[in-house]
Amino acid sequence: MAVAARPRRPLAPITTWRVGGPAHDLLEPASADEVLACIRRARDEGLPWAVIGRGSNLLVADEGFPGIVIRLVDTYHAVSITEDRVTAQAGASTSALIKAGMEVGLGGITFLSSIPGSVGGAVFMNAGAHGTQTSDVLIGARVLEPDGQIRWRTPADLEMAYRHTALQDAGDRVVLEAAFRVVPQASGAIRKEFLEMAAWRRERQPQDPSAGSVFANPQGDSAGRLIEATGLKGYKVGGAMVSPVHANFFVNTGNATAADINRLIHEVRARVFEKHGVLLKPEVRGLGLVVGEV
Repeated sequence: MAVAARPRRPLAPITTWRVGGPAHDLLEPASADEVLACIRRARDEGLPWAVIGRGSNLLVADEGFPGIVIRLVDTYHAVSITEDRVTAQAGASTSALIKAGMEVGLGGITFLSSIPGSVGGAVFMNAGAHGTQTSDVLIGARVLEPDGQIRWRTPADLEMAYRHTALQDAGDRVVLEAAFRVVPQASGAIRKEFLEMAAWRRERQPQDPSAGSVFANPQGDSAGRLIEATGLKGYKVGGAMVSPVHANFFVNTGNATAADINRLIHEVRARVFEKHGVLLKPEVRGLGLVVGEV
């Protein structure tokens, strides 16, 4: 069955920054076969295509995206549990994994609750928090390859490093499903960790619309520390601001455009380099634009 298209669907409401224009078409497949059908349609029509999850870590151009956006969230988010792993489709939230394990006394993945996105995005970026990253608990992922075949890939196959995987070097590979290692743990202890991390986020991270950390931490240092040491906490470009709560979070104060945010990223990066000689690397992915280029 063909996946129903949603032409000119605005993308801002489905991103955590709440900015960006429409896609040519938005498609929401419910199976691996439908994902492949969406990609084939884009190729047949000569259109660019992109896969997104929950819209975190994503900056969409104000003009939108002139191609097909394949969104893996509401229709592709099943989670299953066995005695040593939790397996989830790419659109499942990271919190859904923890809660599924919590119900049956399987933990060891609570750090994922601090990653505000989808399973597919966590694998794609090798996202991390609290000194742990996705590759530390990932058993492997089912990946749709450019030839249309689905193959099982281990963390070694994906060349996972700090905030990087081989998936980023080949944009036509799609994470469909991933399996994570879990260990027996009392449900009450998992819940306690989960709630403590939620409280930690509320205290140390802004609650205004943002995309999580904007820059990866340089080796041996912190992007937030460097930005704060450059005197940029609270610095604004239009409706975009370096958060006074955490300098590596850039927030939409209510009327920001994607151009505002991108200009802010560009200026912060340039000023940190000028003062500290460190060129920060954006973690944010651009859709319809190049992040940090204005």
